[in-house]
Amino acid sequence: AAKQEANQCFKEKKYARAVEHYSKAIERFHAALLLLEEQRGDPQSDDDRDDRGGDHGAANGDGTAESHGNGVNVNAAVYYGNRAFAHIKLEEFGSAISDANRAIEIDPKYVKAYYRRADAHLALGKVKEALVDFRR
Repeated sequence: AAKQEANQCFKEKKYARAVEHYSKAIERFHAALLLLEEQRGDPQSDDDRDDRGGDHGAANGDGTAESHGNGVNVNAAVYYGNRAFAHIKLEEFGSAISDANRAIEIDPKYVKAYYRRADAHLALGKVKEALVDFRR
């Protein structure tokens, strides 16, 4: 639900609202992961928890979790990547880079995240950094 609302806001060029909704989707994703851990009976200590979700699966837009055998939380990477794009539209390039970095940490094969990061670097005049990402 939050992702769909975010996507609609983005289409309507309401980028600040899109950021809010993508943030809600990310929060729901992490909440679903915690719930899944509790249901499995294998809660981790705060020191051991991978706050990106580790290999515990991905959360659907409706707050439920789905497991991926490869341990990559594809939906979370997309949420962060989409929020990075909204930040770019708002000219919040530092936030865009942070979100793109997070998406890449979650899913190093998520090509759009590299493009988002490169776009933000380019907007900040960091041409060398942008070229590195564009070449990936």
